Amino acid sequence: MLGSFAPCIARELGNDWWDAAVMDTLYDDQKRDLPLSGDWAKLVVSLDRARCLLLFDLHWHRVIRKKLSVDHRTWAKELRLL
Repeated sequence: MLGSFAPCIARELGNDWWDAAVMDTLYDDQKRDLPLSGDWAKLVVSLDRARCLLLFDLHWHRVIRKKLSVDHRTWAKELRLL
């Protein structure tokens, strides 16, 4: 599941997903090794599992909850603890 998680997150976060939903949302230490820009594929590949789970949680109310149940959020939170 997590192998294809980053593209799913990117699609759900919308057109300006990198700047608005990633770079303007994460703290400096959370984005320290991320590229400032690039094509869609380069940006998606740069997101590791931990960041995907974090973005999933951070954008839950605005975007993700419209498509998934609260059980999915609970599972994602449990994965972050592993």
